[in-house]
Amino acid sequence: MKRILSILAVSVGICANSYAFEITNYTSSLPFATTDFTHFHNIPLFDSSLGALLQVDIKWILTSTTSFNYENTSQDFILVNTRVSGTNTLQLPGALGFRTNSINLLSSDIALNPFDSSIDFAGTSGFSSNSVTALTNNYSTTLAGDLPAFTQGPGTTNFQVVADYNSGINSFLTETLSSEQLVLTQASSFISITYTYVPEPSTYAAIGGLGLMVAWQLRRRKN
Repeated sequence: MKRILSILAVSVGICANSYAFEITNYTSSLPFATTDFTHFHNIPLFDSSLGALLQVDIKWILTSTTSFNYENTSQDFILVNTRVSGTNTLQLPGALGFRTNSINLLSSDIALNPFDSSIDFAGTSGFSSNSVTALTNNYSTTLAGDLPAFTQGPGTTNFQVVADYNSGINSFLTETLSSEQLVLTQASSFISITYTYVPEPSTYAAIGGLGLMVAWQLRRRKN
């Protein structure tokens, strides 16, 4: 019987070590929307009844896409210059501030031949294109002053996303560029938040209690 209890004690110790840290992960996605915009990710706060929060890891992916269509309706050769740039901002909970990145999404010079008699944004006098850029930002904190922003609950917290873009079109003969031109910039946002914590002592008590129950059952069968 002593041998059985010793084996169970070791097993309980192994279980306790394997459960020394736990993680909980939440994700949120915002679909593509035309810029400029301000949207919010709604993420659950950490449930403090699970244990003591040790670390928060945040991954933010902002994907931008720009599409444009040009058609030269004149009888002249023209050069079209297109520039698209923007700023993406993520506001963290509480007083944790902002995470901001700037992006030059597009920089292009396009030469268009005289009108080929068809407004199809193709051929020798037209052009269409689409560009996609994804930016990944990682943020991690274990600071005691930061963690309460993720544990004040129960409930959820908002992560504000702001996408602010500017586009410019310049041509040496701007009056000859078709009014059918289009420059469209959109963006989508994805956020993942992972809470790393130490479970409450009651979790280990439950593991130990299970070991004692097994030992008692084995002894009962032996008798």
